[in-house]
Amino acid sequence: MERIRATAYYAVVLGLALLLPASLYAQETRGRITGRVQDSTRGVVAGASVKITDVARATTTATTTNAEGLFQVNYLLPGNYAVTVESAGFKKYVQDKVRLELNQTLDLAVVLEVGGQEEMITVS
Repeated sequence: MERIRATAYYAVVLGLALLLPASLYAQETRGRITGRVQDSTRGVVAGASVKITDVARATTTATTTNAEGLFQVNYLLPGNYAVTVESAGFKKYVQDKVRLELNQTLDLAVVLEVGGQEEMITVS
């Protein structure tokens, strides 16, 4: 009888240990901002500089778009962000007041206009 009880105890402990990693994964609070950068003719803009700035914490994460014009910034804390996109031959694109919620994936469609980088387009 004692042996059956010990085996049952170890089976329960093993079952809980196997479930623990799954429950920890569900506790993720950080989100991500993804997007596609295109020009006004809907052609992709590869190699564009993308900066995601956390307004409250004054921290910036930078990346570049890939060959398909896609970018992705992971592990962002919930809050307000500003997104800045720059590429040679295009006006600077700024989208402020981007709100990221808990565990959210926010997908942005960025359209760059032809012009100098000293010119800027702001989206609110």
